[in-house]
Amino acid sequence: MKKEAEKYQALLHIKNVSSFLDEFIDTVQMYDLLYEEISKIIKIVDTEILRCKDKTEAEFLHELHPWFRIMVRSVIATIEAICYKFKQLTILVCDQRKKTLSKNDREKLKEKKWDREGKLKNYYLESKENIKFTLKKIYYAFDLRFEIKDFEGWEKLSNTIDIRNKLTHPKKKEDLEISAQQYRDASVGFNWFRQKIEELVNQFKTSKS
Repeated sequence: MKKEAEKYQALLHIKNVSSFLDEFIDTVQMYDLLYEEISKIIKIVDTEILRCKDKTEAEFLHELHPWFRIMVRSVIATIEAICYKFKQLTILVCDQRKKTLSKNDREKLKEKKWDREGKLKNYYLESKENIKFTLKKIYYAFDLRFEIKDFEGWEKLSNTIDIRNKLTHPKKKEDLEISAQQYRDASVGFNWFRQKIEELVNQFKTSKS
């Protein structure tokens, strides 16, 4: 009986490791694909900026506002998609490594929560909180320390989220206007997030080599 139990645990361990590796590979591949798409958008917008550089300010913004809006929406949507994948990965890693997750943390990671009536409800964090929570927990899962050291990068990303929120729920015409500087800030904010993820991926790859 003891040997059967040990065999079962060994098989369960292999299954858990396999699930983790599959999820990790899928997450990294999705991240690479989304980053490639954002890079293409940035390249297109930068080309449009050069094309319109000799126009008047009004003409310049008229031509580029749609591209700026696409860029801001795409940046935040991409980051939110990556956060979702990394939250699923965090659960697998913590369970595999027997690291403690509170009930509330698991609910945030699963984006599901039981209400007082016993019904399972969606549980979404506000975008800024979600990004910080996701990075903090995935770093915790891998025994890495997470800090927002680059305040400028985080600040620009935070501002970009505010702009995206106005674009999504505009209350006045000005909410749809984005300047060239805000476009550049969105790019800086995304690169800050990308660097945080690449630090994590590189540390994981190093630990496995």
